[in-house]
Amino acid sequence: MGASILVSDHEAAIRGFIAAEAAPLSPATTARYERVVEALFEFLEVVDVRHRFGPEIARHLAVERDRRGEGAFLPALGFASLLRVLPEFLDDPWLPPQGAQRASHRVVVERLLLFLRRRELVDSAVLRHEFSRVRKAIGTARARDFGWRVVVEEPAAAEEVLQVTVGLSSAVLDRLLAEVERDHHTSLAEVIEAQLQPGGWGRDTFDGW
Repeated sequence: MGASILVSDHEAAIRGFIAAEAAPLSPATTARYERVVEALFEFLEVVDVRHRFGPEIARHLAVERDRRGEGAFLPALGFASLLRVLPEFLDDPWLPPQGAQRASHRVVVERLLLFLRRRELVDSAVLRHEFSRVRKAIGTARARDFGWRVVVEEPAAAEEVLQVTVGLSSAVLDRLLAEVERDHHTSLAEVIEAQLQPGGWGRDTFDGW
């Protein structure tokens, strides 16, 4: 395993990682990332783990929530359990309405996967097993917005693809959302439609990214 993190530092570690990831991005995107992180910790306060972890773990978490108050999930169950419940965070009622905030919701979850893998905070066997479930949930959430067919790669391949594509997809998303924020268009879908027309960005837009 990699560098250890004290149980009291779980939340700080996630917040610090996402803040660092958002630092090069626009203020509007940074604000959206921050809202996703707040929603994540709200989710962890109420998520019901009985169906996924069984009654004994659920009782343990209930005791820890009573004892610790807010923020009990990660100290009580650890990062591996966070990975296991992330698919629920990518479904109703936690997904925001369609638009920029929902897109950022998906991107932040993708970056959380990178965080867990890079820091070696989850046993590799658990990571491989759960990684594909989270990637499938991300794909399903994306498909709901754009009507794409969901294709989930094998976990090992998906990890490599994720490293390469997450930065590029965020850069593209930032540029698209900038058009909305400048009031050139009313929605992300409208921006995408406009840029697909003749005279849009074109292939040379992405040279050197």
